[in-house]
Amino acid sequence: MPDWVCSAGGTLLIPSGAQGNHLFVILNDPTDFDGYAKQSCVSVSLCSIRKGPYDATRIAKARAHAFLTQDSYVAYRHARIDAAEDLTRLVKNLSFVPLEPVSSELLNQIRDGLYVSPQTPNYIKELKLA
Repeated sequence: MPDWVCSAGGTLLIPSGAQGNHLFVILNDPTDFDGYAKQSCVSVSLCSIRKGPYDATRIAKARAHAFLTQDSYVAYRHARIDAAEDLTRLVKNLSFVPLEPVSSELLNQIRDGLYVSPQTPNYIKELKLA
C-alpha cells in the first residue's frame, strides 16, 4: 500500500468508543492555522441517521461514499483539528484506517455546511479552509 497522504477529501475510519468506527472526512489540505499545530487539518464525522434529533445541515445519501450503507448526517459538533503529522502516524500504526476520498461535490457540500451548522463550534467556524 502506498504511503497515505493527508489531503482535502481524504477519509479515515476513526475508532469512536463502543459505537465502532466513524467515517471522518478531511476538509482541507494541511494548513498553518494561528494557535494550532503546524500543518493541521479539520475533519468531521458522518453518522448514520437514527431515531432522535440530529444536525440536518448536510445529509450524505447512502452510497455517496462506499462506506455509507444508509443516509448519514455530518456531525459538525464533533469537528476536530489534527496535525497532519499526527494523522499520518496514526495511519501508519494502523489506529486509523484510510478509505477512498469523497467526491469533490460531497466535499464542497460538507465544507459549506461547516459554516452554517448551528452545531459547529465557533473556534472551528473562525478557521478559513482553502
